[in-house]
Amino acid sequence: MDRVLRRLARLASKSVPGRLVRSPLALIPRGVAVPVMSGPLRGSRWIVGAHTHGCWLGIYEPSKQAAVRRFTRPGGVFYDLGANVGFYTLLAAKLGARVVAVEPLPRNVAYLRRHLGLNHCSDVEIFEGVVLDCAGSVHLVAAGSATAYVGDTGVPVRATTLDEMVGSLGYPTPTVIKCDVEGAELRVLAGGRSVLPTRRPVLLLSVHSEQLKVACTAQLSEWGYRIEIDPHDAHEIIATP
Repeated sequence: MDRVLRRLARLASKSVPGRLVRSPLALIPRGVAVPVMSGPLRGSRWIVGAHTHGCWLGIYEPSKQAAVRRFTRPGGVFYDLGANVGFYTLLAAKLGARVVAVEPLPRNVAYLRRHLGLNHCSDVEIFEGVVLDCAGSVHLVAAGSATAYVGDTGVPVRATTLDEMVGSLGYPTPTVIKCDVEGAELRVLAGGRSVLPTRRPVLLLSVHSEQLKVACTAQLSEWGYRIEIDPHDAHEIIATP
């Protein structure tokens, strides 16, 4: 079964073969909790319709799943910046880490809480907001039902920085940070200019343009990080101390 699902993962979802193979999945009722079928989250409970079917099939972003498994250790602290509905939060929790999940969208936070409850995850803290280079309030512009980006107008949400989280807010120091923040990744690094060079967590960073990739890798290299580029996705950076 795992082999079949891995082959399915390699089929582009928008290709004709991909659409044909995935078409029966539309018959599964949305909102039903089902067991994840493969991968490191096999057996965990997932709500159909919360995100792509690849999540409960266990084939969602396999190379990033592998990176999370590679660096997350029992007793470590995993920051999930841009937690969405909790796929990587669940994975890090299952691997034995304490998790801080950061997510601004109420729809996503609701699914995140449901996933945590379904899977009896107790060592997870949720910060309902965004991590940037400033603390206070910023505006989010919706980009679909489950994603958003920081803009000049939109819905106001709470903002903090990595330095503030570890400092005055009292969150534990991260050992691994997964960051997927829709183009705000350089601002996240700027807001961690104290924590990142000194505490040196591993960063799993999704960059949303080539310009951001260059800027982020330059900053991380200046702080002494070693940079790997995911061979399966050139916009996924692995930065290790």
